[in-house]
Amino acid sequence: MTGKKEFLAKALQRTGILPVLPYLPEFRGEQLRILTYHRIFDVGDESQFPYDPALISASVSEFRAQMEYLASHFFPVTLADVLAALDGGKPLPRRAVVITLDDGHADTYTNAFPVFRSVGIPAAVFLATGYVGAGGVFWFDEVSHLIFRTTQTQLDLPGVRQRLSLADVSARRKTTEIVLNHLKSLPDPQRRECIDWLSNILRTDARSELAGLSGVLTWDQVREMARAGIEFGSHSVSHPILTQLDDSALQRELCNSRAEIEKQIGRVVNVLAYPEGGPTAFDTRVMNAARQAGYRLALSYIPGVNSLNRLNRFALKRLQIERTTSRQRFRAMLELPGVFALEMGDDISSRTISPHDAQTNVDSPPLATVSLPRVDAEDDFGWHVLLGDNLTGRVLCVDLLPSTPSDFFRAFGGEVYSIDISATGAFAATGNKLEDLCRALESDWVGRGSDCSIDAFVLHDLDGLILNAGYEEWLLRLLKTVNQILKPDGMCYLGFRNAHSLFGKNGIASGEVRMLNPAMLRDMLGRAGFPPLLTEMHPYLLTQRRVLEILPDRGYTSVKNSRLWREHFKEICYGRFGAKRWAPAYGVIAAKAALRPSRIAQLAAKLDPLGQQQMTEALPMKMMRCQLLWRKVILSYGSGKGTYGSVVVVYTSDTQAIARREAEAGILVQLAKRVPTLSDKLPRVIANGNLDGHRYFAISEIAGMTIDRQCPGTVVATRNAANFLSILHLATAQQYGGIEENGQDPIENILEQATDRYPSLAIEFARLAAAVRLRAAEEVRQIVWQHGDYKLENVVLDPRSLAVVGVIDWELSQKRGLPLLDLLYLFAYNRGVNCSQRISDIYLEIILPWKFSPEEMQTINDYQKTLGFSIFDFTLWAALYMIHDVGVRFSYDLAVPELRTRLEQLLDATYAALQTHAGRTTSNPRAIGTLGGTV
Repeated sequence: MTGKKEFLAKALQRTGILPVLPYLPEFRGEQLRILTYHRIFDVGDESQFPYDPALISASVSEFRAQMEYLASHFFPVTLADVLAALDGGKPLPRRAVVITLDDGHADTYTNAFPVFRSVGIPAAVFLATGYVGAGGVFWFDEVSHLIFRTTQTQLDLPGVRQRLSLADVSARRKTTEIVLNHLKSLPDPQRRECIDWLSNILRTDARSELAGLSGVLTWDQVREMARAGIEFGSHSVSHPILTQLDDSALQRELCNSRAEIEKQIGRVVNVLAYPEGGPTAFDTRVMNAARQAGYRLALSYIPGVNSLNRLNRFALKRLQIERTTSRQRFRAMLELPGVFALEMGDDISSRTISPHDAQTNVDSPPLATVSLPRVDAEDDFGWHVLLGDNLTGRVLCVDLLPSTPSDFFRAFGGEVYSIDISATGAFAATGNKLEDLCRALESDWVGRGSDCSIDAFVLHDLDGLILNAGYEEWLLRLLKTVNQILKPDGMCYLGFRNAHSLFGKNGIASGEVRMLNPAMLRDMLGRAGFPPLLTEMHPYLLTQRRVLEILPDRGYTSVKNSRLWREHFKEICYGRFGAKRWAPAYGVIAAKAALRPSRIAQLAAKLDPLGQQQMTEALPMKMMRCQLLWRKVILSYGSGKGTYGSVVVVYTSDTQAIARREAEAGILVQLAKRVPTLSDKLPRVIANGNLDGHRYFAISEIAGMTIDRQCPGTVVATRNAANFLSILHLATAQQYGGIEENGQDPIENILEQATDRYPSLAIEFARLAAAVRLRAAEEVRQIVWQHGDYKLENVVLDPRSLAVVGVIDWELSQKRGLPLLDLLYLFAYNRGVNCSQRISDIYLEIILPWKFSPEEMQTINDYQKTLGFSIFDFTLWAALYMIHDVGVRFSYDLAVPELRTRLEQLLDATYAALQTHAGRTTSNPRAIGTLGGTV
């Protein structure tokens, strides 16, 4: 992959395209590029360099050339600028870039700092504070030095099954990589013990050169750079893998490093860079700990750029610069980062994700180990819908982060044996891991009879780190071995990246290797003894590393936004023909004797009679779409004749989703009875039940399209949606006389929900509630059946006329809700998706001051005329909208400082407006006429 990108970069340079790119209009939206370096150092004779040369990001001359290019073609900014922009301050300039250096080697001061001063650009340095000023070297430098300078010729490292060679320079480089990867996979106390053991075993007399070649910054140097404008952030205290720490150690690493830097330079430290920074170096627990420690941004080592409209503040991506990065590649990476950024399978792989060698568990067959529970198995719920009843029995899993199949199988009570190797690019690069796996299975499982027979084998490798490693001989041998230990009715599941994908990045190691595609794997399964007729291949669409959608036989169909050209393009590329060849990834099920039905097929079988009775469609029902979300799957079934299905099924293990679906089912039944004239616009409840311990809910699907972003026809669609809302509210409206039946008051209801949701802000909500009650006493006299989340995304439209043919997602609706709020939701979310604004900003800038566009004001006036009532106090209605949004529809996580501050800002601004602006009453609000509709 790297060679191909280098060739492409040079081609762009020679053809004159690359030099022109900086002058073209920005077409990628608001993107923030963050470059990351480690060491700026002139290595000289690499064969004599006693450390890991991969840590050298650039020579001094190349670094200067890169910085000069950034200064002339981009706009270098500080991380403080980034934070200000994210908090709603001054926007970042076009082509903004941040330069960062990790660790805090001494050459940051001696080699990089002079370049920053002479070129005149800012930078940020992330310090592992336990090493700064201590006069030593980083633990990974010490290990590299020990291996390179020892006089021994081989090494037997506990936990690594193979004997490591120290025969020559090449062997020592390879051994260094293996040892460092092993150390990074260990819990922190074991890592420290292993380093001490290595220090005793690999004795060397060359330690005097340590400080000269790989020294660490002093605090005097740090303070000097800080005075010159260099930013400093935390890189922990001791540079551990944060996910390997317990909670108390994690807190110490994050808090103590931050406090020490602030003490030394006298400035607040807001930014953290995760040590190592790959996908296994931080998780939800680490991100939450970073928030609690006071950080406001955190940088990963995951390649990519950051969209300012859709970024995770605690998982910012960076573009990695390596010592082998040519000037053409450097410029191409900045201009086209989606094409030229390093991937996890490229040069950085060995440093970003760490392997776990399988270890023997004496209570299980020899190869089995207990899988480390680092991720919630339910997060990967989606891809398991293919496996059906195969969740039972004895299952052998090869665990590869971020997907851990063994955790999922174990949750269902299966007898699970896991090989936890947490695969890396290094795994694929060395090649011996796949060989070890085959040999271990052959020696420890084959020929042992029923004691080592299995019902299922699962290898889910969507990073393409094993299945695409280029070792076809060993992959075929693995599949043949699996076939031997499978029971007669057993199954084999493989999830893999497609090397022929049109869009997905494979993340596969570089080199002239053949990479898997569907035809190759199908052929290999046949050669391994799996009958072709008992092999199913399901195309996957991916989002980052997670399966987003399983494509049906007919290929991809746009769920929404089908008027957008990219959706048309995807339908063409991933149609019936393309899905079988070009999808980013595939899930393959192979059986020896018979394929057991997947959950998808089982659900279809349950719905077949319902389809015949209620949907009047020919049987059997086919899967039309399968979207995979967190802890739930949304499926569409139909006869396969048209674009859309007839039944939508939500299949979930999430208790909150179950409760919302149950509420929606009851609401739809009630609403259809109360407003029969609109029943054709509402989904119908078909069935609900249990399958494999999970709930499913089936409702009728209304064929049409939805819009959730700007596209042709948005204005007409909005007008039509508002007209439908007026009709719905008119048909369900009645006068409001204060306290309703069962003591429910619509205003009090939303006030109580908001106060109960945020007990730590009880005083602020009580103050606001008092002001609302005072204003509402003279204003609100009507209630309607409120949708609660009314926006174009939930409105089903006819693709041609844009007429409303259905409305979905009713779980937040209330039959005694307030009018107008749904219309404000429609306006707010239209602006949000069209203008990329936060809803809270739209509220403060548009809704609270009532500064709507002329078209929106006309729609509001038409809505009032239809319902026969007038809005006299605009500020009150704006306040009611805000309280409903934060109290009923959306929840602010007050543990996140910026979100708590944001909510406090909304409450303060709303209260001030209610106190400042008098009610806009122009006539007696109690004189509103009684409407004929009843609820």
